[in-house]
Amino acid sequence: MKNKLFLLILGISISCSVWALDKQALSDTLTAFVKQHAYTESVKIHSVRVKNKYVTLRTNRALSTISLTADEVHDLRLLVSQMVLGNNQGKVTIYTDDYEIGELVTSLYRHRAKNNRYTLPATTQWVTNTSRPYSAKQGLDGKHIALWGSHGQYYHQPTESWRWQRAKVWSTVEDLYTTSYTMPFLVPMLENAGAVVVQPRERDTQTYEQVLDDSQATLKGQWAIGEGTGWANPTTHLLEGDNPFTKGRYIVEVKCDEKTKSEVIYTPTLPAGEYAVYVSYKTLPNSSHKAQYTVVHKGQKTTFAVNQQMGGGTWVYLGTFAFDSDTTRNYVTLSTIANGKEVVTADAVKFGGGMGNVARYPQPDAVENTPSSKTIELRQTEIDSVELLANQRLATTSGMARYLEASRYWLQYAGIPDSVYNYTASRNDYTDDYCCRGMWVNYLAGGSQANPKQAGLNVPLHLSLAFHSDAGVKRDSIIGTLMIYTDFDNDKSKTYPTGVSRQLARDYGDYMQSQIVNDVRALYAPHWMRRHLQNSSYAEARYPKVPAVLLELLSHQNYEDMRYGLDPRVKFTISRAIYKGMLRFIHTQYGTELVVQPLPVNHMSMQWMGNNEVKISWKAVTDTLEATATPSKYKVYTRRGNYGWDNGTIVEQNDCVMNIDSDIAYSFYVTALNDGGESFPSEI
Repeated sequence: MKNKLFLLILGISISCSVWALDKQALSDTLTAFVKQHAYTESVKIHSVRVKNKYVTLRTNRALSTISLTADEVHDLRLLVSQMVLGNNQGKVTIYTDDYEIGELVTSLYRHRAKNNRYTLPATTQWVTNTSRPYSAKQGLDGKHIALWGSHGQYYHQPTESWRWQRAKVWSTVEDLYTTSYTMPFLVPMLENAGAVVVQPRERDTQTYEQVLDDSQATLKGQWAIGEGTGWANPTTHLLEGDNPFTKGRYIVEVKCDEKTKSEVIYTPTLPAGEYAVYVSYKTLPNSSHKAQYTVVHKGQKTTFAVNQQMGGGTWVYLGTFAFDSDTTRNYVTLSTIANGKEVVTADAVKFGGGMGNVARYPQPDAVENTPSSKTIELRQTEIDSVELLANQRLATTSGMARYLEASRYWLQYAGIPDSVYNYTASRNDYTDDYCCRGMWVNYLAGGSQANPKQAGLNVPLHLSLAFHSDAGVKRDSIIGTLMIYTDFDNDKSKTYPTGVSRQLARDYGDYMQSQIVNDVRALYAPHWMRRHLQNSSYAEARYPKVPAVLLELLSHQNYEDMRYGLDPRVKFTISRAIYKGMLRFIHTQYGTELVVQPLPVNHMSMQWMGNNEVKISWKAVTDTLEATATPSKYKVYTRRGNYGWDNGTIVEQNDCVMNIDSDIAYSFYVTALNDGGESFPSEI
């Protein structure tokens, strides 16, 4: 259909031009071509130079905002040749957004040379679930991804109040809406594919929290207080500049050999419920690359290997588990592994998300929302310290669960330096928040191969994603999906620290946007709107020194968009499309074959077989969009009585017989597996 429309436009243009150059006709024809691909701006002709059969055309950025194949670029050259020269023999060069149009064919449609791909040397993954009885070798094993869902509650200094960053529209506010994709769908999909996902906002909705320092733990073996600082529980709330990771201590094993086993045991007292578990430690020059943590949750054990050579001095997420009040079967241990050359450090363990505890108060010379380009001037201006101290008596916390707050406050609580999150010298929390997310990405990656010249936490990040839902209203029409990237960073560099062009972010955005639009059109809305690939200077796309995009998925203000955007099935499909876009982009960079994780199984049933045996059966679900998303095996999870869920048993077929004890309640659920990872769970 696209080619037929193009030929029709070409025919009309040729017949109307009478072989004469008409800039308006050329502009109209190119605009019609662009509008086939995306809802974007019209093409404007800046200049046309003709020398013999050579044509050089310069336009505005409209042609750069669409996804183009090599064949379509070829057709565009023919079209321009026909309209300018009156024949197909011209040698045509087209510049748009300062790029020759042939450079804008992404790796979605063409092979890129190895020296023009974003790859990082293999390293030990930050956190590995060693109880997981499978690997996702063709998924995202060994990859680290930073992402976040838009905004969050922030302190508005002019009115001395906490408020949402985006307007409340009917029953939706963007600060919460985008997390309804990232938290229940996207992040688990990426983690099921083997990735380590980090976020600059609290990820646990549990409002109860308990943090145990090493001084509150049981120590076995030989430990000593380490040099430098570690975590200490705040006595009340955190004020300006407070960093809880510089208020206390940490401990380090004294001796680690085959004869010595050292252990730290953290035993919380928690109301029954689900809790995220975070750990912290100190990174030293000789830190262990596989410190062993064991989470004992309602009598079940799940083990993790944590690479302490990265991420020291912040919260490191292990997983979310069900706990109860029985302290004999709910605790976390850190065990040393014999290695004379590496040492293990221990600091605190955090259970649950908790309530926001960063207190804010009016700042002298506070300003309204400020472009990030202007904040350097603010930071160079001195603050009246006497007035600032007096204002601390007005300090208030948000009164909200921590996961509802903006990134700025989580980063302070998580030990990130205030130079990252306090971008405006505290004069504007709104600007601080949207600037700090990309700067946090760079701090995490600092010291790693991804960002070797900046000091940081040595985490080799592969991708960054800012997830938003754009504002705007259209009558009886879908606004659709916009993708934003920036081909220069905050230092005006057009390359990543790895030496690869930042234009690669356009490839990343093209993969993701194409996947979202194609999947939504195929399953739900054939008329879903594809907007443009926009090269613009947005902080969340500009700051990161790794491939980064800002996704405006849809408009939460627009009725036609939200007819789909509130459907959990559509949220699942879109989140899966984002995961698949990341998966395809990364595997293209490494030149490796990918496998998409399976869909959840259905038709779960259980049959009593007698002799204390039950037969559990299910059916695989075919993914009509992905040929590789076929299960190769399955995993059956079991919960016995009031114990927690186990780590699953692998089975090869779509049924199994389980032995059970009399008079004990059993529960089961099943996931599908392949070399791309693990599906979402079935019903219980």
